[in-house]
Amino acid sequence: MDPVTRAGKPCKYGHIERYVSNGECAECRRAWSRAWRSAHPEEERARRRTPEKERARHVAWRVAHPDHYAAWNGLNKARQRFPGCVPAHFDFEATVPFYRDARRLTRETGIPHEVDHIVALCLGGKHVASNLQVLTKEANRKKATAERAAAEPRR
Repeated sequence: MDPVTRAGKPCKYGHIERYVSNGECAECRRAWSRAWRSAHPEEERARRRTPEKERARHVAWRVAHPDHYAAWNGLNKARQRFPGCVPAHFDFEATVPFYRDARRLTRETGIPHEVDHIVALCLGGKHVASNLQVLTKEANRKKATAERAAAEPRR
Protein backbone atom coordinates (compact mmCIF):
# COMPACT_ATOMS: atom_id res chain seq x y z
CA MET A 1 0.00 0.00 0.00
CA ASP A 2 1.22 3.49 -0.78
CA PRO A 3 2.24 5.80 2.04
CA VAL A 4 -0.51 8.21 3.05
CA THR A 5 -0.05 11.87 3.88
CA ARG A 6 -2.34 14.40 5.53
CA ALA A 7 -0.96 17.33 3.59
CA GLY A 8 -2.88 18.69 0.63
CA LYS A 9 -6.33 19.81 -0.42
CA PRO A 10 -9.31 17.82 0.90
CA CYS A 11 -11.34 15.74 -1.58
CA LYS A 12 -14.92 16.73 -2.45
CA TYR A 13 -16.14 14.69 0.56
CA GLY A 14 -13.78 16.49 2.96
CA HIS A 15 -11.22 13.67 3.47
CA ILE A 16 -7.67 14.93 3.90
CA GLU A 17 -5.61 11.71 3.62
CA ARG A 18 -4.12 11.27 0.16
CA TYR A 19 -1.76 8.71 -1.36
CA VAL A 20 1.69 10.17 -1.98
CA SER A 21 2.22 8.25 -5.22
CA ASN A 22 -0.85 9.47 -7.12
CA GLY A 23 -2.59 12.07 -4.93
CA GLU A 24 -5.78 10.00 -4.77
CA CYS A 25 -7.98 10.31 -1.67
CA ALA A 26 -7.15 7.33 0.54
CA GLU A 27 -10.54 7.12 2.28
CA CYS A 28 -12.50 7.34 -0.99
CA ARG A 29 -10.28 4.64 -2.51
CA ARG A 30 -10.84 2.34 0.48
CA ALA A 31 -14.61 2.83 0.23
CA TRP A 32 -14.56 2.16 -3.52
CA SER A 33 -12.51 -1.02 -2.96
CA ARG A 34 -14.88 -2.31 -0.25
CA ALA A 35 -17.89 -1.63 -2.50
CA TRP A 36 -16.29 -3.36 -5.48
CA ARG A 37 -15.34 -6.43 -3.43
CA SER A 38 -18.87 -6.79 -2.04
CA ALA A 39 -20.40 -6.33 -5.52
CA HIS A 40 -18.02 -8.85 -7.18
CA PRO A 41 -17.47 -11.67 -4.65
CA GLU A 42 -16.61 -14.33 -7.26
CA GLU A 43 -13.96 -12.18 -8.92
CA GLU A 44 -12.54 -11.21 -5.53
CA ARG A 45 -12.35 -14.88 -4.47
CA ALA A 46 -10.56 -15.75 -7.73
CA ARG A 47 -8.03 -12.95 -7.22
CA ARG A 48 -7.28 -13.84 -3.62
CA ARG A 49 -4.00 -15.65 -2.96
CA THR A 50 -4.33 -19.01 -1.27
CA PRO A 51 -1.65 -21.43 -0.07
CA GLU A 52 -2.63 -23.84 -2.85
CA LYS A 53 -2.29 -21.14 -5.52
CA GLU A 54 1.05 -20.01 -4.09
CA ARG A 55 2.36 -23.57 -4.00
CA ALA A 56 1.27 -24.17 -7.61
CA ARG A 57 2.86 -20.89 -8.68
CA HIS A 58 6.10 -21.84 -6.92
CA VAL A 59 6.17 -25.29 -8.54
CA ALA A 60 5.48 -23.80 -11.98
CA TRP A 61 8.34 -21.33 -11.55
CA ARG A 62 10.68 -24.09 -10.34
CA VAL A 63 9.86 -26.24 -13.39
CA ALA A 64 10.30 -23.30 -15.77
CA HIS A 65 13.62 -22.16 -14.21
CA PRO A 66 15.50 -25.28 -13.03
CA ASP A 67 18.95 -23.66 -13.27
CA HIS A 68 17.96 -20.65 -11.17
CA TYR A 69 16.27 -22.96 -8.67
CA ALA A 70 19.43 -25.06 -8.36
CA ALA A 71 21.54 -21.91 -7.94
CA TRP A 72 19.20 -20.64 -5.18
CA ASN A 73 19.47 -23.99 -3.43
CA GLY A 74 23.27 -23.87 -3.67
CA LEU A 75 23.33 -20.33 -2.31
CA ASN A 76 21.00 -21.15 0.58
CA LYS A 77 22.95 -24.29 1.53
CA ALA A 78 26.21 -22.32 1.50
CA ARG A 79 24.69 -19.58 3.68
CA GLN A 80 23.26 -22.13 6.07
CA ARG A 81 26.44 -24.13 6.56
CA PHE A 82 28.94 -21.24 6.42
CA PRO A 83 27.21 -17.92 7.22
CA GLY A 84 30.16 -15.67 6.22
CA CYS A 85 30.84 -17.29 2.85
CA VAL A 86 28.59 -15.03 0.73
CA PRO A 87 30.01 -11.53 0.25
CA ALA A 88 27.84 -8.41 0.32
CA HIS A 89 28.49 -7.76 -3.39
CA PHE A 90 27.37 -11.26 -4.40
CA ASP A 91 26.31 -11.63 -8.07
CA PHE A 92 23.70 -14.39 -8.18
CA GLU A 93 23.30 -14.36 -11.98
CA ALA A 94 27.01 -15.12 -12.42
CA THR A 95 26.58 -18.43 -10.55
CA VAL A 96 23.62 -19.71 -12.59
CA PRO A 97 25.71 -20.90 -15.62
CA PHE A 98 27.64 -23.33 -13.39
CA TYR A 99 24.41 -25.00 -12.29
CA ARG A 100 23.17 -24.97 -15.90
CA ASP A 101 26.39 -26.69 -17.05
CA ALA A 102 26.18 -29.29 -14.28
CA ARG A 103 22.62 -30.18 -15.31
CA ARG A 104 23.55 -30.24 -19.00
CA LEU A 105 26.59 -32.49 -18.47
CA THR A 106 24.59 -34.86 -16.28
CA ARG A 107 21.92 -35.09 -18.97
CA GLU A 108 24.40 -35.53 -21.86
CA THR A 109 26.80 -38.01 -20.24
CA GLY A 110 24.53 -39.81 -17.79
CA ILE A 111 27.20 -39.24 -15.12
CA PRO A 112 26.07 -37.03 -12.22
CA HIS A 113 27.84 -33.65 -12.13
CA GLU A 114 27.85 -31.10 -9.30
CA VAL A 115 28.94 -27.53 -8.70
CA ASP A 116 32.05 -27.49 -6.52
CA HIS A 117 33.89 -24.72 -4.67
CA ILE A 118 37.51 -24.59 -5.82
CA VAL A 119 38.55 -23.40 -2.37
CA ALA A 120 36.20 -25.20 -0.02
CA LEU A 121 33.86 -23.12 2.11
CA CYS A 122 35.14 -24.91 5.22
CA LEU A 123 38.65 -23.70 4.34
CA GLY A 124 37.57 -20.08 3.98
CA GLY A 125 36.46 -20.08 0.35
CA LYS A 126 33.63 -17.83 -0.80
CA HIS A 127 30.44 -18.73 -2.66
CA VAL A 128 31.20 -16.59 -5.73
CA ALA A 129 31.41 -17.41 -9.44
CA SER A 130 35.22 -17.18 -9.50
CA ASN A 131 35.35 -19.96 -6.86
CA LEU A 132 32.96 -22.37 -8.61
CA GLN A 133 33.61 -25.25 -11.00
CA VAL A 134 31.66 -28.22 -12.33
CA LEU A 135 32.93 -31.68 -11.35
CA THR A 136 31.55 -35.17 -11.49
CA LYS A 137 29.88 -36.25 -8.28
CA GLU A 138 32.57 -38.88 -7.69
CA ALA A 139 35.44 -36.40 -8.20
CA ASN A 140 33.73 -33.89 -5.92
CA ARG A 141 33.43 -36.49 -3.13
CA LYS A 142 37.12 -37.46 -3.48
CA LYS A 143 38.15 -33.79 -3.39
CA ALA A 144 35.99 -33.16 -0.30
CA THR A 145 37.48 -36.19 1.48
CA ALA A 146 41.02 -35.04 0.71
CA GLU A 147 40.25 -31.49 1.87
CA ARG A 148 38.74 -32.71 5.13
CA ALA A 149 41.77 -34.91 5.77
CA ALA A 150 44.13 -32.00 5.08
CA ALA A 151 42.12 -29.63 7.30
CA GLU A 152 42.05 -31.93 10.33
CA PRO A 153 44.86 -31.44 12.81
CA ARG A 154 47.26 -34.37 13.04
CA ARG A 155 47.38 -36.30 16.30
